[in-house]
Amino acid sequence: MKSSRHNMQSRNRVLSALKDAQENGQLKGVLGRLGDLGTIESKYDVAISTSCSYLDHIVVETIEQGEAVISHLKHHHIGRVNLICLDRVTKQNAHQKSRPFIPPTHSTRLYDLISVKSSNLQDAFYFAIRNTLVCDTVEVAQHTAFNLN
Repeated sequence: MKSSRHNMQSRNRVLSALKDAQENGQLKGVLGRLGDLGTIESKYDVAISTSCSYLDHIVVETIEQGEAVISHLKHHHIGRVNLICLDRVTKQNAHQKSRPFIPPTHSTRLYDLISVKSSNLQDAFYFAIRNTLVCDTVEVAQHTAFNLN
């Protein structure tokens, strides 16, 4: 519990420092924590929280801005951060997203359930969860996963 509280305090300190640096003009392109940049229906909260380890990553527009974030945090001894650079994930996702995805019967792709604040953030969410599926029941999930008849 102490470790969890310490991690949360550290994450909040980093987020506050990045927000302040952006407001002061020291940093550009910091969009925020991935988990704060989109919403999903409450019944899918557990699904996205357990299947997506990237929700605490900070989203930046370019790799150069990501490098500036790391330098800023290091220079001021604020803490560590994991980043998602939109320019890189957009390139990575281009091939994957060009192929249409049709989920199996009675399942839904988690990515399709997320509402994003801005359309340019869709690539960050796709990078984070890809084609993860959710089902209404365990039976349907087992049937989908193991192709049971």
